[in-house]
Amino acid sequence: MFTDLVSKITIILLSLVLTFLPSDLQERLSVERKFREIENITNPQQVIWRDDNRILFVLEEKLLEYSVEEETLTEIGQREPNEFLGIGENGEIIFCGIEHYIISSPDEFSTKFAIKIPNQEKKDLYFFETIRPLFISEERIIAVTALDFLEENFYRIDIENGDKKQVPPLRKVKRKVLVPKDIQFKKAYVRNRERYVVEDIFGNVYLFTQKVIQ
Repeated sequence: MFTDLVSKITIILLSLVLTFLPSDLQERLSVERKFREIENITNPQQVIWRDDNRILFVLEEKLLEYSVEEETLTEIGQREPNEFLGIGENGEIIFCGIEHYIISSPDEFSTKFAIKIPNQEKKDLYFFETIRPLFISEERIIAVTALDFLEENFYRIDIENGDKKQVPPLRKVKRKVLVPKDIQFKKAYVRNRERYVVEDIFGNVYLFTQKVIQ
């Protein structure tokens, strides 16, 4: 049992440091890398990792789930055109409906968020600011100004009571990703150093996986 534990810890540590090692040293290690296109997905509106094995793609009204281990793509549901999605602590899907209104008074609201969390009552939140969500969980929403001609501000919203607080701009996290030279990189959706999704400038998506082989 102790030997198995040491082996698992060694594999994890090797996986963490592998991308920072010189390429010639990497080649000496038994590493399996895969970079494959996920077919039938183009220009997804959202890409969210539900866990290490499941990726949620929002494609227009369709919700598609890709299994990393089985390499399968399955339609698991649908959403309304104005809904933004998030993932709960246990992988459940959270829906946030978005409605914007034209207002003429500071006493009116210009944004409505309709929150649907599994096994909870639907909750509607109203705000004077015209905002859209960037992130949602069971507890909070991170939102940003929705109109380009307005000053960009960021907000943290408590879903339970609707309290809203302005927060500093989100800090972009730079991460090193490996991409073949023939792929014209646009963005990456990173789960960890061993698993991430890459989208190219044409909207095609690819999955990168890496593991140390015993």
